[in-house]
Amino acid sequence: MGNASMKNLLGYGIGQAGDSIPYCMFYTFFIYFLTDNVGLSPMLAGAISLVAVCWDGITDPIVGFLSDRSKNPKGRRRPWMIKSCIPLGIVVFLLFAPFDMPTYGLKAAYYFVVAAAFWTLYTTYVIPYMSLGAEITTDYKGRNYIRMYNMIFGGLFMLLCTSGPTVVQAWGVEHGMSDRGAWGVSGIIFGAMATLFALICCGATKGTERPVEDVPDEVQHESLIQVLKETWSIRPYRQLCIATVFYFIGTIACSSAQAYLIIYNCNMTYGQQAWFWIVYAIAYTVMVPIGSAFANLMSKKASFMIGQAVMVAIGIIFFITGINSFVVSCVYITIFQFGNVVYWTNYIAFAYDCAEIDEYKTGKRREGSLCAIVSFAQKFGSAIGTYTIGLMLTLVGYDAMAEVQTQGALNGILGLCTLLPAASALIAMIILAKYPVGPKEYDMIVQANEDKKAGKEVDETPFKHCL
Repeated sequence: MGNASMKNLLGYGIGQAGDSIPYCMFYTFFIYFLTDNVGLSPMLAGAISLVAVCWDGITDPIVGFLSDRSKNPKGRRRPWMIKSCIPLGIVVFLLFAPFDMPTYGLKAAYYFVVAAAFWTLYTTYVIPYMSLGAEITTDYKGRNYIRMYNMIFGGLFMLLCTSGPTVVQAWGVEHGMSDRGAWGVSGIIFGAMATLFALICCGATKGTERPVEDVPDEVQHESLIQVLKETWSIRPYRQLCIATVFYFIGTIACSSAQAYLIIYNCNMTYGQQAWFWIVYAIAYTVMVPIGSAFANLMSKKASFMIGQAVMVAIGIIFFITGINSFVVSCVYITIFQFGNVVYWTNYIAFAYDCAEIDEYKTGKRREGSLCAIVSFAQKFGSAIGTYTIGLMLTLVGYDAMAEVQTQGALNGILGLCTLLPAASALIAMIILAKYPVGPKEYDMIVQANEDKKAGKEVDETPFKHCL
């Protein structure tokens, strides 16, 4: 576990609620909610998501930059998290609130504004939260454990907020509630849950941050442009960001399209949908320790390549064979989650590793900016992915008012869930094939940083290719 205590690991993992619950609610249900409950066109629903997520991407590096510069005596990360988590929970409710606007234009305007507010508050919680993980420990395996606990709790919260809304829908229908009303109940429940667990995390991780006195004066006076330029000059980090963009185009499109797949391609009842999301989340959670074990036994890169190869293979196979039943969809998503978890487990840990390279090259600790910029890459890819859903559904003739879709629409939905994530995983594999930082290189860079601080001469020849 490195120098992270069990209290640190559990407390940090619980804080994933402030990330996973809002994230899953938005990417799993928001576009479906807009098309099939609010009545917006798929193209407009995708455009709302695109603009909001792009706005989130813009705010990511700004928040990371500001948190790195913070001189708050209570820490650089936790004060941001504490101030953000309550309004974030409120906005989760507003995304799914049963408000009915009198005109189509007002509906569109409302969801544009609320989605932008949602992502702004999500950023001001999540970027400091991710950065906090790099401050809890600098040990290579310790950081893998941090991510493992983080992802295990993420899977549990995913279980709650993917299967939970369908349970609420079924309960609401049985008790005479409208679909819109049931979605409002889901917004209240899961918004409150995200806030509560985020506050618990803030209390449990108190004292884990580096003293603000350790923040170099240069960090206080540098510009955002300088930060972007210096971090982008780190080749492994640049590879990570580019691969992340492509990976999330396909994965987010797949996640959001699952709601359409299980309803129209598989004809599931509310009860079956709830069980599907339970399988979805359990498979994700079970795969977390497996992915972490791969990363510790081999390396993050090796486990990443294996996971993405699996995603490529099953995407092609299941597009050919089809996904048209509860059982087949559960088999597909269980295998899919292995590759998905491997990426989620590793991509922030990759960024943590690059923080050591950044310190060696510049003498600065900028975990906030490094987590923020790779998060921007994630959001940029996610924005394209969500817009792709609206575009594809429009092109294949999806009709939200029809109980049965055309074969062309069904094929388009299937492609969004299989071929698109397979193509994205393949591109990410190609980009990260030459990622140079493994456990040995990481340890050498950490030691080199310690030697530089001690005034010793450093021979960087063994790890120069990482710089």
